[in-house]
Amino acid sequence: MGGFLVSAARNLITPVVQIAWIMPLLLAAELLLPMGKVSPLSRVRGLLFLLLYLIVTAAITVGTRAAVTAMHIGPLFSLHVSEHLGPLGRFAAGASAALFFMFALDFFTYWTHRAQHAWPWLWRFHAVHHSITELSALNAFNHWSEQIMRLPAVTIPMALLIPANLNPLPFVMGLGLIDGYFVHAATRLHFGPLRRVLVDSHMHRIHHSIQPEHFNTNFGVFTTIYDQMFGTAHFPAPGEWPETGVREFPEPLDTAAFLFWPWRRQSSVQKDQIASRA
Repeated sequence: MGGFLVSAARNLITPVVQIAWIMPLLLAAELLLPMGKVSPLSRVRGLLFLLLYLIVTAAITVGTRAAVTAMHIGPLFSLHVSEHLGPLGRFAAGASAALFFMFALDFFTYWTHRAQHAWPWLWRFHAVHHSITELSALNAFNHWSEQIMRLPAVTIPMALLIPANLNPLPFVMGLGLIDGYFVHAATRLHFGPLRRVLVDSHMHRIHHSIQPEHFNTNFGVFTTIYDQMFGTAHFPAPGEWPETGVREFPEPLDTAAFLFWPWRRQSSVQKDQIASRA
Protein backbone atom coordinates (compact mmCIF):
# COMPACT_ATOMS: atom_id res chain seq x y z
CA MET A 1 0.00 0.00 0.00
CA GLY A 2 2.84 2.36 0.86
CA GLY A 3 4.48 1.79 -2.51
CA PHE A 4 1.20 2.50 -4.29
CA LEU A 5 0.74 5.79 -2.43
CA VAL A 6 4.31 6.88 -3.17
CA SER A 7 3.89 6.07 -6.88
CA ALA A 8 0.54 7.87 -6.99
CA ALA A 9 2.09 10.93 -5.30
CA ARG A 10 4.87 11.01 -7.89
CA ASN A 11 2.34 10.77 -10.69
CA LEU A 12 0.45 13.68 -9.14
CA ILE A 13 3.42 15.96 -8.53
CA THR A 14 4.60 15.89 -12.16
CA PRO A 15 1.41 17.23 -13.81
CA VAL A 16 0.88 19.75 -10.99
CA VAL A 17 4.36 21.17 -11.64
CA GLN A 18 3.60 21.20 -15.36
CA ILE A 19 0.38 23.17 -15.07
CA ALA A 20 2.06 25.52 -12.58
CA TRP A 21 4.16 26.98 -15.39
CA ILE A 22 1.90 26.30 -18.40
CA MET A 23 -1.30 27.85 -17.07
CA PRO A 24 0.11 31.33 -16.26
CA LEU A 25 1.33 31.58 -19.86
CA LEU A 26 -2.03 30.56 -21.31
CA LEU A 27 -3.95 32.73 -18.86
CA ALA A 28 -1.85 35.70 -19.95
CA ALA A 29 -2.70 34.93 -23.58
CA GLU A 30 -6.40 34.75 -22.73
CA LEU A 31 -6.34 38.05 -20.82
CA LEU A 32 -4.15 40.00 -23.26
CA LEU A 33 -5.63 38.57 -26.47
CA PRO A 34 -9.08 37.35 -25.43
CA MET A 35 -11.60 35.55 -27.60
CA GLY A 36 -15.11 35.31 -26.20
CA LYS A 37 -16.03 35.76 -22.55
CA VAL A 38 -14.75 33.62 -19.68
CA SER A 39 -15.72 34.43 -16.10
CA PRO A 40 -13.21 34.22 -13.23
CA LEU A 41 -15.58 31.81 -11.46
CA SER A 42 -15.44 29.34 -14.34
CA ARG A 43 -11.64 29.43 -14.28
CA VAL A 44 -11.52 28.79 -10.52
CA ARG A 45 -14.02 25.93 -10.84
CA GLY A 46 -12.09 24.53 -13.78
CA LEU A 47 -8.85 24.57 -11.78
CA LEU A 48 -10.57 22.76 -8.90
CA PHE A 49 -11.92 20.06 -11.21
CA LEU A 50 -8.55 19.76 -12.93
CA LEU A 51 -6.85 19.11 -9.58
CA LEU A 52 -9.51 16.53 -8.68
CA TYR A 53 -8.95 14.90 -12.06
CA LEU A 54 -5.19 14.78 -11.51
CA ILE A 55 -5.58 13.24 -8.04
CA VAL A 56 -7.88 10.46 -9.24
CA THR A 57 -5.98 9.77 -12.46
CA ALA A 58 -2.65 9.63 -10.60
CA ALA A 59 -3.96 6.50 -8.86
CA ILE A 60 -5.39 5.18 -12.13
CA THR A 61 -2.04 5.72 -13.86
CA VAL A 62 -0.25 3.60 -11.26
CA GLY A 63 -2.77 0.83 -11.79
CA THR A 64 -2.49 1.16 -15.56
CA ARG A 65 1.28 0.84 -15.48
CA ALA A 66 1.01 -2.17 -13.20
CA ALA A 67 -1.43 -3.78 -15.64
CA VAL A 68 0.85 -3.12 -18.61
CA THR A 69 3.81 -4.58 -16.70
CA ALA A 70 1.79 -7.62 -15.60
CA MET A 71 0.85 -8.29 -19.23
CA HIS A 72 4.54 -8.02 -20.18
CA ILE A 73 3.80 -5.30 -22.71
CA GLY A 74 6.85 -3.43 -23.91
CA PRO A 75 8.29 -1.73 -26.99
CA LEU A 76 8.45 -3.88 -30.11
CA PHE A 77 11.69 -2.17 -31.12
CA SER A 78 14.52 -0.12 -29.68
CA LEU A 79 16.27 2.95 -31.02
CA HIS A 80 20.02 2.79 -31.52
CA VAL A 81 21.59 6.01 -32.74
CA SER A 82 25.17 5.82 -33.99
CA GLU A 83 27.73 7.69 -31.89
CA HIS A 84 29.34 8.79 -35.15
CA LEU A 85 26.46 11.19 -35.79
CA GLY A 86 27.67 13.55 -33.11
CA PRO A 87 25.51 15.39 -30.54
CA LEU A 88 23.50 17.37 -33.12
CA GLY A 89 22.87 14.32 -35.28
CA ARG A 90 21.76 12.24 -32.33
CA PHE A 91 19.45 15.01 -31.19
CA ALA A 92 17.91 15.28 -34.68
CA ALA A 93 17.40 11.52 -34.86
CA GLY A 94 15.83 11.42 -31.42
CA ALA A 95 13.63 14.43 -32.15
CA SER A 96 12.40 12.81 -35.37
CA ALA A 97 11.52 9.63 -33.51
CA ALA A 98 9.81 11.63 -30.76
CA LEU A 99 7.72 13.53 -33.30
CA PHE A 100 6.75 10.20 -34.84
CA PHE A 101 5.64 9.20 -31.35
CA MET A 102 3.41 12.29 -31.08
CA PHE A 103 1.79 11.67 -34.47
CA ALA A 104 1.29 7.98 -33.62
CA LEU A 105 -0.24 8.93 -30.28
CA ASP A 106 -2.69 11.25 -31.99
CA PHE A 107 -3.66 8.51 -34.45
CA PHE A 108 -4.89 6.31 -31.61
CA THR A 109 -6.38 9.32 -29.83
CA TYR A 110 -8.24 10.35 -33.00
CA TRP A 111 -10.02 7.00 -33.37
CA THR A 112 -10.70 6.73 -29.64
CA HIS A 113 -12.16 10.23 -29.77
CA ARG A 114 -14.39 9.31 -32.71
CA ALA A 115 -15.64 6.24 -30.82
CA GLN A 116 -16.52 8.44 -27.85
CA HIS A 117 -18.80 10.45 -30.11
CA ALA A 118 -20.17 7.52 -32.10
CA TRP A 119 -21.16 5.20 -29.23
CA PRO A 120 -23.74 6.64 -26.80
CA TRP A 121 -22.43 4.66 -23.81
CA LEU A 122 -18.98 6.22 -24.30
CA TRP A 123 -20.43 9.62 -25.08
CA ARG A 124 -22.03 9.82 -21.63
CA PHE A 125 -18.56 9.98 -20.09
CA HIS A 126 -16.98 12.19 -22.73
CA ALA A 127 -19.95 14.58 -22.61
CA VAL A 128 -18.68 15.87 -19.25
CA HIS A 129 -15.85 17.50 -21.18
CA HIS A 130 -18.20 18.82 -23.86
CA SER A 131 -20.70 20.24 -21.38
CA ILE A 132 -18.42 23.21 -20.58
CA THR A 133 -19.94 26.47 -21.79
CA GLU A 134 -17.10 28.84 -20.85
CA LEU A 135 -14.29 26.83 -22.36
CA SER A 136 -10.76 27.99 -21.54
CA ALA A 137 -7.31 26.59 -20.85
CA LEU A 138 -8.18 26.24 -17.15
CA ASN A 139 -11.81 25.28 -17.60
CA ALA A 140 -11.41 22.29 -19.92
CA PHE A 141 -11.70 19.35 -17.54
CA ASN A 142 -12.26 15.74 -18.60
CA HIS A 143 -14.05 13.12 -16.56
CA TRP A 144 -11.63 10.88 -14.68
CA SER A 145 -13.16 7.71 -16.19
CA GLU A 146 -11.69 8.60 -19.58
CA GLN A 147 -8.26 7.68 -18.26
CA ILE A 148 -9.46 4.10 -17.76
CA MET A 149 -10.95 3.97 -21.25
CA ARG A 150 -7.63 4.98 -22.75
CA LEU A 151 -5.93 1.81 -21.48
CA PRO A 152 -6.95 -0.59 -24.29
CA ALA A 153 -7.30 2.04 -27.02
CA VAL A 154 -4.26 4.26 -26.48
CA THR A 155 -2.00 3.20 -23.59
CA ILE A 156 -1.36 -0.40 -24.66
CA PRO A 157 -0.77 0.39 -28.37
CA MET A 158 1.63 3.19 -27.46
CA ALA A 159 3.45 0.95 -24.97
CA LEU A 160 4.33 -1.19 -27.97
CA LEU A 161 5.72 1.76 -29.92
CA ILE A 162 7.78 3.81 -27.45
CA PRO A 163 11.49 3.12 -28.01
CA ALA A 164 13.90 3.67 -25.15
CA ASN A 165 16.48 6.43 -24.70
CA LEU A 166 14.82 9.24 -26.64
CA ASN A 167 16.68 12.20 -25.18
CA PRO A 168 14.60 14.90 -26.94
CA LEU A 169 11.35 13.14 -26.00
CA PRO A 170 10.66 15.29 -22.89
CA PHE A 171 11.06 18.43 -25.01
CA VAL A 172 8.69 17.21 -27.72
CA MET A 173 6.27 15.84 -25.14
CA GLY A 174 6.41 19.24 -23.44
CA LEU A 175 5.23 20.88 -26.66
CA GLY A 176 2.46 18.31 -26.90
CA LEU A 177 1.46 19.00 -23.30
CA ILE A 178 1.28 22.75 -23.89
CA ASP A 179 -0.79 22.19 -27.01
CA GLY A 180 -3.16 19.92 -25.08
CA TYR A 181 -4.14 22.89 -22.90
CA PHE A 182 -3.74 25.53 -25.63
CA VAL A 183 -6.36 23.91 -27.87
CA HIS A 184 -8.98 24.93 -25.30
CA ALA A 185 -7.64 28.44 -24.65
CA ALA A 186 -9.99 31.38 -25.22
CA THR A 187 -7.47 33.53 -27.09
CA ARG A 188 -7.05 35.11 -30.50
CA LEU A 189 -3.65 33.42 -30.80
CA HIS A 190 -3.61 30.74 -33.48
CA PHE A 191 -1.20 28.80 -35.70
CA GLY A 192 -2.16 30.40 -39.00
CA PRO A 193 -0.99 28.29 -41.98
CA LEU A 194 0.45 25.70 -39.57
CA ARG A 195 -3.16 24.76 -38.83
CA ARG A 196 -2.88 22.47 -41.85
CA VAL A 197 -0.70 20.29 -39.64
CA LEU A 198 -1.20 21.28 -35.99
CA VAL A 199 -4.39 21.78 -33.98
CA ASP A 200 -4.93 25.18 -32.36
CA SER A 201 -7.70 26.56 -30.16
CA HIS A 202 -9.74 27.91 -33.10
CA MET A 203 -9.71 24.52 -34.81
CA HIS A 204 -10.64 22.65 -31.64
CA ARG A 205 -13.33 25.19 -30.75
CA ILE A 206 -15.29 23.93 -33.75
CA HIS A 207 -15.21 20.44 -32.23
CA HIS A 208 -16.88 21.78 -29.04
CA SER A 209 -19.47 23.83 -30.93
CA ILE A 210 -23.19 23.54 -30.15
CA GLN A 211 -24.02 24.14 -33.83
CA PRO A 212 -25.18 20.92 -35.55
CA GLU A 213 -23.09 21.59 -38.66
CA HIS A 214 -19.98 21.32 -36.49
CA PHE A 215 -20.85 18.00 -34.86
CA ASN A 216 -18.42 15.12 -35.41
CA THR A 217 -15.61 17.27 -36.77
CA ASN A 218 -12.02 18.05 -35.72
CA PHE A 219 -11.28 15.03 -33.54
CA GLY A 220 -7.51 15.50 -33.64
CA VAL A 221 -5.84 16.93 -30.55
CA PHE A 222 -2.26 17.35 -31.76
CA THR A 223 -2.47 17.24 -35.56
CA THR A 224 -5.17 18.02 -38.13
CA ILE A 225 -3.78 15.49 -40.60
CA TYR A 226 -6.08 12.62 -39.59
CA ASP A 227 -9.17 14.82 -39.77
CA GLN A 228 -8.16 15.75 -43.30
CA MET A 229 -7.38 12.14 -44.24
CA PHE A 230 -10.68 10.77 -42.93
CA GLY A 231 -13.02 13.59 -43.93
CA THR A 232 -13.77 15.12 -40.54
CA ALA A 233 -11.84 18.40 -40.86
CA HIS A 234 -13.64 21.72 -40.58
CA PHE A 235 -11.28 24.68 -40.81
CA PRO A 236 -12.80 27.72 -39.09
CA ALA A 237 -13.38 30.95 -40.95
CA PRO A 238 -11.66 34.08 -39.61
CA GLY A 239 -13.39 35.13 -36.41
CA GLU A 240 -15.51 31.96 -36.25
CA TRP A 241 -15.88 31.28 -32.52
CA PRO A 242 -19.08 29.32 -31.78
CA GLU A 243 -20.69 28.80 -28.40
CA THR A 244 -19.83 25.54 -26.65
CA GLY A 245 -21.62 23.06 -24.42
CA VAL A 246 -24.19 20.28 -24.66
CA ARG A 247 -27.72 21.63 -24.85
CA GLU A 248 -29.39 18.67 -23.12
CA PHE A 249 -27.10 18.74 -20.07
CA PRO A 250 -25.67 21.58 -18.01
CA GLU A 251 -22.03 21.36 -17.05
CA PRO A 252 -21.23 20.14 -13.51
CA LEU A 253 -20.94 23.01 -11.05
CA ASP A 254 -19.85 21.17 -7.90
CA THR A 255 -17.45 18.34 -7.08
CA ALA A 256 -20.14 15.67 -6.62
CA ALA A 257 -21.66 16.47 -9.99
CA PHE A 258 -18.23 16.40 -11.61
CA LEU A 259 -17.26 13.05 -10.11
CA PHE A 260 -20.56 11.24 -10.72
CA TRP A 261 -22.13 13.09 -13.68
CA PRO A 262 -22.14 10.11 -16.14
CA TRP A 263 -24.12 7.95 -13.72
CA ARG A 264 -26.98 10.38 -13.16
CA ARG A 265 -30.44 9.08 -13.95
CA GLN A 266 -31.74 10.35 -17.27
CA SER A 267 -35.14 10.60 -18.83
CA SER A 268 -35.95 8.85 -22.10
CA VAL A 269 -35.95 12.24 -23.84
CA GLN A 270 -32.43 12.96 -22.60
CA LYS A 271 -31.26 9.52 -23.76
CA ASP A 272 -32.62 10.24 -27.23
CA GLN A 273 -30.81 13.58 -27.24
CA ILE A 274 -27.55 11.90 -26.22
CA ALA A 275 -27.91 9.37 -29.05
CA SER A 276 -28.61 12.12 -31.60
CA ARG A 277 -25.64 14.25 -30.44
CA ALA A 278 -23.18 11.35 -30.32
